[in-house]
Amino acid sequence: MTVPGVHVFEYHDEAYHVWRAAGVRDATVVHVDAHHDLSWLDDPVHLHIGNYLCQAIKDGIVREVYWVVPDGALGAPRARREIRRQLRNLRREYPRPRRPVRRAGDVWSCELRGCRVVVCDLDTLPALSGTVLLDLDVDFLLTPGTRIGEGSPADEPWLWPSDCVARLRRARLAPALATIASSVEGGYTPLRWKYFGDELAARLLGADAPGFDRLHEAHRLAGTGAVAAAAEAYRDAAAALPNPAAAEYALALLLAQRGQIEAARAAHQAARAHDPSYATAYNCAGPAALDRGHVEAAERAFTDQLALDDRDGHASAGLACVALHRRHWSEAEAHARGAIARGVDAPDVHRALARALQQQGRIGEAVTALQRSLRVTLDGRAPRCAIASRRLSRLPVWDAEHGRAYAALAALEARLGRIRDAIAALRLAISSGYRRPTVHARLARLYAREHRWAAALAEAAAACAAAPSSFARAQRRVRAALTLRLEALRA
Repeated sequence: MTVPGVHVFEYHDEAYHVWRAAGVRDATVVHVDAHHDLSWLDDPVHLHIGNYLCQAIKDGIVREVYWVVPDGALGAPRARREIRRQLRNLRREYPRPRRPVRRAGDVWSCELRGCRVVVCDLDTLPALSGTVLLDLDVDFLLTPGTRIGEGSPADEPWLWPSDCVARLRRARLAPALATIASSVEGGYTPLRWKYFGDELAARLLGADAPGFDRLHEAHRLAGTGAVAAAAEAYRDAAAALPNPAAAEYALALLLAQRGQIEAARAAHQAARAHDPSYATAYNCAGPAALDRGHVEAAERAFTDQLALDDRDGHASAGLACVALHRRHWSEAEAHARGAIARGVDAPDVHRALARALQQQGRIGEAVTALQRSLRVTLDGRAPRCAIASRRLSRLPVWDAEHGRAYAALAALEARLGRIRDAIAALRLAISSGYRRPTVHARLARLYAREHRWAAALAEAAAACAAAPSSFARAQRRVRAALTLRLEALRA
């Protein structure tokens, strides 16, 4: 199997744009990934890594999807239940008609908007005819089948790129195009294995890969503790690879573990010089550890990263998050300010600073920090939790927490007695999509303080309408209590 065209990128939704530009129609996608990426979306402006296949189905680019999951996922009871749960959730998200989820042996299938979706593994992938698109995510190689649904990769690959391509060849695929996502951003692929995307591309194109073979050997030697031999192999790989950053980065980690800090720093700087994408916020295990609540592990990872590069603002921002978790407010403030001084002028860093200042009773400074977080978002700077897409051309805000930040700003403005500013901030929170019942209720109270009774009643009604339907009785009680309270205030 030699693929005529291979595209490698960071965000997986780029595959949709590649297919669309190529004029693909009615294709079968072989989606080799630890995630289905089929979530429903109403408006293509919200296209991202988790739903681009849905848009491809809606546009007629794709008529059939084979979701190839990691080995063991279809045999392990917990993972199998998770896959079935995900398929059933997709059925509920998509419009009718809704076909039942079916199982035939270890293969699951369903139909979404007329598109047949089949879940299988590499060994049960059938021979396919017609236009076939091979769509790979590097996180597939890092996510064992038993971890489906957990969202966290393993430290080591369960399958190497060479073995993955060999197994795909045995399936006798003849893809017209191959798309490969690295998926480092978001923590799906550890930075150490980012190069797997380039290796998969080289092997799919049928090119010789001596540099990647040497890099694999270096990893094996490092795992056995043969430090000198591994370091030599990493240097050999760096000399043989078109992009030496992967080998230099791995060498930096190896030398740092052995206490050779100066040599590790030099290798780390070389990796970033050859490939600036290695300066990502996901350049260590800290963000993933924080996401899982492993605060001590996150602190170690961020501290080790600062030992490699004391100018790394992302590591300082990570330590600010660790300090916030521990309620060490002055320490969080220092780390957040350090991150900003090191060039990480991102919304989430300013929000961390705002929270630390608020907890120290410095409300005016906290307001300034929150306002700065909103301004940098509108200037196009995305936080670490930004929507995972590089093509949000019609969205002015890439920040999923933008509306919530306005709500937090409103609370601080109200504490300072600036009611009109608080009202304006809450209205912006709601218009940004942050329509929680509590937000509407807070706005109702502020309107009441301004004697704007009609607006207060409208927001009270909106608060009840936004509450889950399972709390209908509570809604009626809240509505009645708010009405009585507002009538008393009016009198």
